[in-house]
Amino acid sequence: MSDTITSSTIRALPESIGLNTSSLFIFLATCGGVALLLTQFGGSVSEGTAAQQTLRDPIPGLYNTLQFMFNNYKFMTRVQAALQRSRAGVLRFSLGPKAVYLVAGQQNIRTVFSRDLVHDITNQEQMTRYALPTLYKMNASEVRRWEADRSGVTKTPISGTEDVPSRQRLWYNYEHIYAEYLGRPQYMRPLIELYNQNLDRLLDLYPWGNGTLVNTLFGPRLVELSPDFVDRLWAFDEQVFQLVMGLPKWLNAKPAKAHDAYVSAIERWLGDVSAGFDWKAAEADWEPRFGGRAVRELYRWMKETDWRDEVIAATLGALAFALKSNSIPTTTWMLMEIIRDPSLLRAVREEVATATETDPATGKPILDNQKLVALPLLQSICTETLRLRINFNIMRDVKQPVVLDNGATTVAPGSLLQMPMMVAHYDEAAWGAAGHPASEFWAERHIRYVDEPEAAGRVRKFAMAGHPTAWFPFGGGANVCPGRQLAKYEIFTTIATIVSRFDLEVVAWTKADGSTSPRAAESDLRYCGGGPCPQIGT
Repeated sequence: MSDTITSSTIRALPESIGLNTSSLFIFLATCGGVALLLTQFGGSVSEGTAAQQTLRDPIPGLYNTLQFMFNNYKFMTRVQAALQRSRAGVLRFSLGPKAVYLVAGQQNIRTVFSRDLVHDITNQEQMTRYALPTLYKMNASEVRRWEADRSGVTKTPISGTEDVPSRQRLWYNYEHIYAEYLGRPQYMRPLIELYNQNLDRLLDLYPWGNGTLVNTLFGPRLVELSPDFVDRLWAFDEQVFQLVMGLPKWLNAKPAKAHDAYVSAIERWLGDVSAGFDWKAAEADWEPRFGGRAVRELYRWMKETDWRDEVIAATLGALAFALKSNSIPTTTWMLMEIIRDPSLLRAVREEVATATETDPATGKPILDNQKLVALPLLQSICTETLRLRINFNIMRDVKQPVVLDNGATTVAPGSLLQMPMMVAHYDEAAWGAAGHPASEFWAERHIRYVDEPEAAGRVRKFAMAGHPTAWFPFGGGANVCPGRQLAKYEIFTTIATIVSRFDLEVVAWTKADGSTSPRAAESDLRYCGGGPCPQIGT
């Protein structure tokens, strides 16, 4: 399953988030001393040497685990410093009883994401242990079906599993349906066109419009049946991480309640749109009952393989959550960066105008989507925003010995690999430029100017500043997010439409309580290691 789902739901915990059941005893036994310990040791400990390649643990088995969970930003700051001092690309620490290897460096990241090791390094254990029983509402016997599937995620099954019927290959079919129907242009095109139309209608109704992405992906009937569906989605979004941590309902009922409300709306909709549906004629890339082809094909496959309706609804709910979990925060951050700089806003408007045409039927301006997503300045701003604002630790379970760091480190089966974005995305060597450190937003970091005589001067060209292995906001390898291209179209369309249709300026920055702030919004570092960092006033 994609990195967007696993790494957005299995994460370090901000201060407001609960613990998983296995950590509950540690939490209860140490909660009285945690704040004191983290205050005393937070920034002053020295790390190991190159020979050790192990992150120092001032209180063995406890300190690193607690800091990783409760203050991941400070933990990752220590990791950055330790990696720089040791010049190693792998750093070991213990997360409770689990051996975790933090992986950095171009060659190491390339190895972990390599398709040659797709069956040796997977995220399947993370899915079966954390996400399937909670986010997907699967009971123990249903989770065991996934654990029993040893055929792998590739089209060709792992040797010895060739007799598994094609439609019963759970990991492969799940990945294939999303990669096929969210990634291929022929299936994306109707979604993009419909999103454009829905966004236009929403902005015409502003501030009362709602449900643009939902109507595009699922068709209009879901919101018609549950007018408060978008509110349910956001209520679920606020609770999703507590839900995945697995505390029983009697300890914390709110996450389960929000999830139940969200999934029940999808289950009701599935019952309505599937009744009497002509599956023999269901080859349209988009139709008004199920919406996009990915939704329809996933539902059909899960019904064929005998999953409960509640599980199917929860699986589709996870899809909607994953698609919005990166795109909406990214869009918001991009708008904030563009609007706060009047010269950048002018440049973006001028660039968007080159991808705008006039509809001959209506006389209204319309966007050329292919030109839009190729605009160099918008691409640079988006790449920079994803680099700075998407911050999670990609996780992989090791099933066979893996050699990293040019042979210096062999990771044993049963270990956990983590590729922290904070280390890769903030690497000064990869991203820094004169006057523009890697820690700061720079709209033109990924722009190169070239002379083109036919253009009467120098023109912008998009060119990623760092190596691709130092930039992975959508994950990587076989589990890279299949909806990343659809998200790009969604983000660019939203930005282009808003900057073209509205006069925009910054009036003031505010804090969470509504009071005026003297500074611009910053990333809420409590969410470091957990995905998109929301904005917080300071």
